[in-house]
Amino acid sequence: MQELVAGAAGRDLLLTGDLSKGVFWAGMIQGLIHDIPTCEQLIDRIIADADAIVNQRLASLRA
Repeated sequence: MQELVAGAAGRDLLLTGDLSKGVFWAGMIQGLIHDIPTCEQLIDRIIADADAIVNQRLASLRA
């Protein structure tokens, strides 16, 4: 149990490349990844989200 909490299996997978030590670790997040954006795409998304939040809050103050 202590290895699970410390992330030892995932660390072993990354250090050794032995998939048998990290299948559970990798399996926990595989379903959450829909795409892997470039840095530019990520920054564009962050800016667009920030703009949307600011505009929504400003709109609510005007009403």
